[in-house]
Amino acid sequence: MKRIYTLVLSLAAFAASAGAQSMYDALTLSENNYNGTARSIALGNAMTAVGGDLGSLTLNPAGSSVAGYSQFTITPNISVSAITSTGVDGMGDEVSTRHTRFNLYNIGSVINVNTGNQFGIKNFSFGFVANSAANHLGEMFASGVNSNTSFMGEMAVLADGWASNILNDRYAYENARAPWRAILGYQAGMISTFGGNTDKYVGTTESVFDDGSIGLASDLNQEYGRLITGNKTDILLNFGMNISDILHLGANIGMVTTNYRCDSFIREAPVTPFIIRFDDNTETALTDARMRENLRWDANGIYAKFGFILTPGAGLRLGAAIQTPTAVTINERYQMDGYTHFTDGSCNAKSTSPENDFSYRLKSPYRFNAGLAWSVLGVLLVSADYEMCDYSTMDFRPAYDSDDRYMFIDTNHDIASYMGTAHAFRAGLEVKPIPAIALRVGYNYQTNPQKNADFEYVDSNRNSIALGLGYSSEGSFFADFALRRTTLPDEYVYPYPDYITNDAGQVTTYSPEILNTRSLWDVTCTLGWRF
Repeated sequence: MKRIYTLVLSLAAFAASAGAQSMYDALTLSENNYNGTARSIALGNAMTAVGGDLGSLTLNPAGSSVAGYSQFTITPNISVSAITSTGVDGMGDEVSTRHTRFNLYNIGSVINVNTGNQFGIKNFSFGFVANSAANHLGEMFASGVNSNTSFMGEMAVLADGWASNILNDRYAYENARAPWRAILGYQAGMISTFGGNTDKYVGTTESVFDDGSIGLASDLNQEYGRLITGNKTDILLNFGMNISDILHLGANIGMVTTNYRCDSFIREAPVTPFIIRFDDNTETALTDARMRENLRWDANGIYAKFGFILTPGAGLRLGAAIQTPTAVTINERYQMDGYTHFTDGSCNAKSTSPENDFSYRLKSPYRFNAGLAWSVLGVLLVSADYEMCDYSTMDFRPAYDSDDRYMFIDTNHDIASYMGTAHAFRAGLEVKPIPAIALRVGYNYQTNPQKNADFEYVDSNRNSIALGLGYSSEGSFFADFALRRTTLPDEYVYPYPDYITNDAGQVTTYSPEILNTRSLWDVTCTLGWRF
């Protein structure tokens, strides 16, 4: 159980669920999990010193001048997310969920120009390539019986102190003085005042007992679901140069485009129906209640990348590249809705917030990667890469200089404190038993940049293994295939915050905690033509 271990991190996650920006948002928008062509995937993306493949250009722009010919590639992909969810403190059932999606991991072309020189600049290349840099995909579902807490109870605590006439105001969401979840809870019938109070609330799943305490009126059947989809794509304007077949130089202007969608819901229904009596003496029973949240990011950014590949001889290749920080502009849209159903349908209630549209900026960190490769007579290729990225340098900023420059000060402090450096290690092996066929295997290991409340790195890392097959005709056509399995870090999800505390503010009863064990399968095919 990780609740204490990741306490500070989980509190930031709750802020994100309410539409605020968190360090997790910055990481999601900044992190790269390279895809590209089927060949680069099959070699574990250990391509910094290899080059010659359009999937390698995201890693090292010098790779475009290695092949010595022009080419066009297109790479369709099928991704399958597999998540097993298990909860504690409610939602304790074990549920496995699969979600499949079609992607385009790569498309583009490089034009190679031969100068005819024997020495010096022998050829140079121009490229326009789009490579997938991250695939956001995952569907989860959790369910179970909760005897202790309710998301409507948490809403009631959140609403305490806010007058009911403010929460019920027609323009309550637009005025945004009160938390949106408190407004939704009151307008959708999930919370109500009690005992003659106008600013004290009880959840619709709760009862006020004779001693004044508040607790669940019945055990609750709870369900929580979430679907994440989206892609991060690097669109590259590439230039490469081959100097005497010894030194290859390259540069990219990279344009990053990200779309990210997160849809989630939580639903509760009493195990044992109980009578609710309203102020007008109407009696009914709760059937079920549901809250849903929708988050959308559309982001665009720009960066530069410079690299080289050195071929000193004996089949040896050395490569390195550095990428500048990325200036990203994000447009965020957030909306929530909810309903409460009763046995007396006249008591049903629902509410939908307006769509909050907010723009801001993010500075994503610089990256450095280096690689080593060894080729033997075109029959054997061994490659290895290292990449470093310091996520503590991420920084949120207002979209306009006239905006409040202090609005992100707490989030940026969290980033500096609880984010660190991620390291990636990649390796690949290619064997050609006959000239037309290539067999490949690759491995990728990436450390987690997040730190826990004790400022120690979280031991929850990402690794993948890939297998591949390549075919090269005597003419212009070639095709590559790759199968990759990625084991993603375990994820802890908190559908709603802890809210039951003692007089000292210490949590006495925990809200549900869900452990997601995650993996991602990729089946990828690249079709290419040389010219």
